[in-house]
Amino acid sequence: MTTAFPEDLARRTTLKRPSYVLGVLLNLLVPGAGFTYIGVWPLHVAWFFLTPILLGVAFVLRVQGSPLSLAALLGTLALLLFTYHLTYRAQARVAFQPAVSTAMQVVMGVSHAVVGTFLVGILAAVLIPNLLAARERVLEQQVARQMQVAVLAGGTPSRTCPPISVTGAQRITACRVDPANPRRPGVSVTFKSGRTVTLP
Repeated sequence: MTTAFPEDLARRTTLKRPSYVLGVLLNLLVPGAGFTYIGVWPLHVAWFFLTPILLGVAFVLRVQGSPLSLAALLGTLALLLFTYHLTYRAQARVAFQPAVSTAMQVVMGVSHAVVGTFLVGILAAVLIPNLLAARERVLEQQVARQMQVAVLAGGTPSRTCPPISVTGAQRITACRVDPANPRRPGVSVTFKSGRTVTLP
């Protein structure tokens, strides 16, 4: 049997109920931070490791040109917010014990806002351009293969590059066919980006 001292009861009643909205915002800034805010730090750790995996899946789908990449991103966000909603309700039933002090809540809010801003800056300056460049290279490879198939169309390899339909981003500026191998002629395609893709 435990004894509750008056000062303990007073301290519990003065602790403010964690803000649901602030927890959501913390999760959007740094996935999982909202769980520590409401006193369930193990879920913060779980999302720390789970988020890169889910974002990696979305990135692979994006590079492959799959429309499921957006669904993967939205699914990750929905899973995060739904898990937070259920956890918040469960914590509310036990009066958010163990409680997180107001001072700690403020420190978490400020620190995660700074970390979130820093991560967004890195994404905008480094990762996003690199991801877009990688996707562009994959699309150029696909166009070059499409050109190689067009050269072989009709059974007789063409000695010139036939016109094919491509998007503006992958506009072809130069193309050359190497008919040394009649079964699979080489194709060298230069794009608007300045890159040249050569297929044997």
